[in-house]
Amino acid sequence: MVLSTSLFYFRRKKLSIDTQYRILYRIQQLNQNGYSLNDALEIVSWDDELELIADRISHSLQHGKTLPTALEEVHFQQRIVHFLEITIKHGNLQDGIKHCSFLLQQQKNYVDRFKQMTRYPLFLFIFFLLILFCMKRYIFPSFVNLFHTNGSNAIFQNAMLTVDIIFYGIFILIIFSLLLMLSIKYLKDKVTIETKLKVFHFIPLLKQYKTLEISFYFSTHLSSLLKTGLNFKNALSILQSERNEPITSFYASTIIDHLVQGFHLETILPSCELLKREMSRIMQKDRNTSQIAEDLQLYAEHLLFEMEELMKKWLKMIQPIFLILLATLILIVYLALMLPMFDYIQTI
Repeated sequence: MVLSTSLFYFRRKKLSIDTQYRILYRIQQLNQNGYSLNDALEIVSWDDELELIADRISHSLQHGKTLPTALEEVHFQQRIVHFLEITIKHGNLQDGIKHCSFLLQQQKNYVDRFKQMTRYPLFLFIFFLLILFCMKRYIFPSFVNLFHTNGSNAIFQNAMLTVDIIFYGIFILIIFSLLLMLSIKYLKDKVTIETKLKVFHFIPLLKQYKTLEISFYFSTHLSSLLKTGLNFKNALSILQSERNEPITSFYASTIIDHLVQGFHLETILPSCELLKREMSRIMQKDRNTSQIAEDLQLYAEHLLFEMEELMKKWLKMIQPIFLILLATLILIVYLALMLPMFDYIQTI
C-alpha cells in the first residue's frame, strides 16, 4: 500500500530544487561519516517530508537499479542524473554526490535570490499594467467625451496611441517570450551539436556561462577517469562514448581526432571554444596522469566558484535594469497624458 501511494505521488509531483538538494546533501554528509548509501537513505527517511522519496530510492536500489536511475524515477533533474551516471560509472560515488549537491545548492541560492530581487519589481510591473488597463477602460473614455464635446479630440489621440503601444506591446513581448521558451525546450534535443555551439557563441552572456559549465563538466569527468588509472587517451575515448553529455563527448572526439593527426594539446584546445584556455596548461604532456587528475579536480572546484560569482553578478544587475525600464515606461505614459492636457489648457 505504501509503495503504491509512493508511485502515485511520483507520477504527479516533481521534486523541488530544495528537496533534491536536501536529499543529496544529507547523503553526502552521511557518506563522509562512514555510512553506506542504504544506511544513509534510511536516516534520510526519518524526515517526514523526505520519507516517501528516500523509501522509493531505497526500493529501486534493492531491486538492482543504479543510483542515477533511482533518482531519475523520483524526478531529479536530468543534468544531475547524467552527471552522476558518468561519475559513478568511471569514478567515485562520493565525489559525484558532492559535486551534484553543490550544483543544486548553487541553483537553489540563485532561485531564492532571483525571487527575492524580482518580488518588488514584479509587484510594480503588475500595478503598472493595472494602471494602463484602468486608463484605457475608464480614464480615456471620459477624456475622449470631454475633448469631443469641445471639438479638441485630436489633441488626445497621441496619448491614447502611446498607451496602446505600451500595453499591447508588453503582452506581445510576454507571449513571444513564452513561445521562445517552448521552442527552445522542444528543439534543444533535436538540433545538432554544431548548431548548439554556434548559438552559444553568438550570444555573449550565454557563451560566458556555458564556457564555465562545460569546462567544469569536462574537467570533473576527465579527472575522475584519470584517477581510476586510465591513460589520457583511454579516458578521452570513454568521454567520447558518453551520450548524456553531448558537448563533452563532441570535444573529446575532436581532441582525439587531432591527437591522432599529430597535433599537440596546446594547439587543439583553443579550437574547442567552450573550454577554458587554462585547461591546456594543466594537461601538459610532461606531467603524469595522477598530477593532471588532481589539478583538474582543483580546477573544477575553481570553476564552480567562478560560476557562482558570475550568477551573483547577473542577479545584482536584474533589479536595477528592471526598475529603470519600468520608470522609463511610467515617464513616457505620464508625458503622453500630461502634454496634451497642457496643450488643451493653452487653447482655452
